[in-house]
Amino acid sequence: LSVASNWESLREILSCEEIRYYSYQLFLALDYCHSGRIIHRDINPTNLHIDRTRKLLKVMSWHFAVEHKFINRYEEFYNGRDYRSPELLVKHKRYGYGIDMWAAGCVIGATIFPEKFISNAAFDDEQLFKLASILGWRSLQDFLLKFRSPLARLIGKKLNEMETDTCLEDLVTEKNRRKATDDVIDLLKKLLVYQPKDRLHTRSALNHPYFFGAGKEQCLHYNKTERVDLRKILANGIYKEGLETCKFYQVMDKTSGKEYVAKVIDAEDKDAIVREYSIAKKLIGWPHINHISGIISSKIGNIYLHVYEYVEAAPWDLLYNSLSIEDIRLYIYQLLMAVEVCQMNNIIHRNIKPSNILIDCARKQAYLADFSQATFYSDKKPLRTDVGTIPYCAPEILLKQTVWS
Repeated sequence: LSVASNWESLREILSCEEIRYYSYQLFLALDYCHSGRIIHRDINPTNLHIDRTRKLLKVMSWHFAVEHKFINRYEEFYNGRDYRSPELLVKHKRYGYGIDMWAAGCVIGATIFPEKFISNAAFDDEQLFKLASILGWRSLQDFLLKFRSPLARLIGKKLNEMETDTCLEDLVTEKNRRKATDDVIDLLKKLLVYQPKDRLHTRSALNHPYFFGAGKEQCLHYNKTERVDLRKILANGIYKEGLETCKFYQVMDKTSGKEYVAKVIDAEDKDAIVREYSIAKKLIGWPHINHISGIISSKIGNIYLHVYEYVEAAPWDLLYNSLSIEDIRLYIYQLLMAVEVCQMNNIIHRNIKPSNILIDCARKQAYLADFSQATFYSDKKPLRTDVGTIPYCAPEILLKQTVWS
């Protein structure tokens, strides 16, 4: 049995490669949380457990986590002060996923520059002044004025007394130069931004050059697959027993230059891979279905790629507040057409939910996607009930009843 240690206890002994690798896993975990509308609200080294034997990082301690709704006003301000974002320090109540991204940046920063990022400040104004000494005081002053914080008056005079503005590059010394590479400095500068809306999101962080080569999936960025170049990550796939089973990339065919989406799958369950391909192939040509274009066996590791048509889909967190009544009526009608097509071919999708419905607003088209949990059915064989996503499951699935259709 491997024993995990928290990040804080390993900070001084982690190698450059380990910092990069575990940081990548941290953003994978946050991407999964944020895609499920969960804010952790307490990302700090003691809540990040690392098993160096298995090369695995896990995010722990979920008692402060909350389901994020865009109209929420929060009364609680968590995270240790060293990892607390500027909007939390000024007690702004309309915060979002950005507080986790800031905290993740501080975790990485404290690993590379511990003497600067770890101060154990007793008060919020002390912490803000410390941030000014690391990230610069002019942009902090602009932030405080925009948020109309009372702290602007408290520390404004101190900020004006600072003779020169600072930046992260000023922290690089001969001692930390090996870990403080140009790529990690650039990543930190894009995470540790005072304005929450300007910080990197999880997908952008995962696609940052700092992480090229951080894991098996990233090897694919070096264009060693036979037919496609993998450009950027679009989404994480389903999880099984706590482990991610697939990932979606935007790709380009090397011959035609046409863009597709590649679903990258670990080939542990080849029967499931073949079943999904068979189902998706049977639906080629039908309307409002995200059509599969082929399957590729990669030479890198034990990986398969299902290649689907690329849809310029709008993110659902934007769609919820922007769709008109007419749009909703149109897209529901198109979704029902896709479901009818499946039923005509004796196929049950079994995981219809917003993230599996691609909406191309420019073309006014909806597409049913991701047939990883789909199956063929007949009247003679009952179906499994351990499928689907709970908020969208029918009552008979939740009650574990025998399901025939």
